Amino acid sequence: MDINVFSFIMSVIWFNIFILIINFFRKRDKFISNFNVYSILFLILLAIIRVIFSFDFKNAIIINSEKIYPIFYNFITYEFSLNSLNLRMYNIIILIWVVGILILTICDILNFIKFKKILNTYKNIWNKNNETVLGEIIKSQNIGKKINIVQTENINSPMIVGINNPTIYLPNINFTNEELHFIIFHELNHFLGKDIIKKIFMQIFKNIFWWNPFIHIFAKDFDNILEVQCDLRTTKHMTNLEKKDYLKSIAKVLRNDVNKFETYKVEVASYLINTSNFYDIKQRFKIVLNCNYKSKSKYINIFICILFFILFIASYFFIFKPFYFPEDEGIYYKEGYDTFLIENDEIF
Repeated sequence: MDINVFSFIMSVIWFNIFILIINFFRKRDKFISNFNVYSILFLILLAIIRVIFSFDFKNAIIINSEKIYPIFYNFITYEFSLNSLNLRMYNIIILIWVVGILILTICDILNFIKFKKILNTYKNIWNKNNETVLGEIIKSQNIGKKINIVQTENINSPMIVGINNPTIYLPNINFTNEELHFIIFHELNHFLGKDIIKKIFMQIFKNIFWWNPFIHIFAKDFDNILEVQCDLRTTKHMTNLEKKDYLKSIAKVLRNDVNKFETYKVEVASYLINTSNFYDIKQRFKIVLNCNYKSKSKYINIFICILFFILFIASYFFIFKPFYFPEDEGIYYKEGYDTFLIENDEIF
């Protein structure tokens, strides 16, 4: 195995290809309804592994590039001097990359601090029903963690914040007990599924590869898939009528004058309404109503995952490399005190 600039570039190319495949399947409502999101999540994992472990095998098939790669290679290896310091272009590229990571990381930390300060200003509108419904769900799910619940007029969408001892925040909407059960159970499923940890990891991953425009598609699809997965976990044992009531509770939140104030969003929280994109919300509704939990879908999922894994393994056996032709006819060879000039099959 070998790690070099070309194996890294190849890993980024394959990572972007996987992103496009993920985006294709993520937008197919029927696919998710029939086969859930497990195969898509598996491909997401493979995509992350592929770009992190960016090596190639010695027996990999080399695809020679006569135009693009030579130009790129000459650019990154271009040598210049800066205040008597000899540098190559890739030194500047790496410096910009690292500075970008640091800036984005600092911004995330500052946003988190700001978010915590904002949460501390929220005034809790105490509601006995909130505590009662939360206690019932915690007991039924055997959750051993302390979970708080706050209802406030400062947000427009339910959310859960925290990793070990989270807090559920509810907007100031007059929910029925059934609606409360659906919404609180949804938020708790984000906690049980470790979704906040996954979102934090994705944000770190996004910061590292900030220069890749495809990473933003990847992060958005990942967030939507987590939300769909949470919907499916929440409604897995519901009847069709209960599913409709569950979706009505989400629709009630959507009707709650969402333009009145904007909820400050960070990656350390999971939200019932994670997007203003009507297509994504509509997709969630369609998948919940049409989801198929039949056992045969498990075998098809396994088959799809095997195909994705074969593609993942195959990606390591192809690599692009620059290909050069000698500018002049003839080959010059020099070693020690002997010098040979071979031209037109004659030795001089």
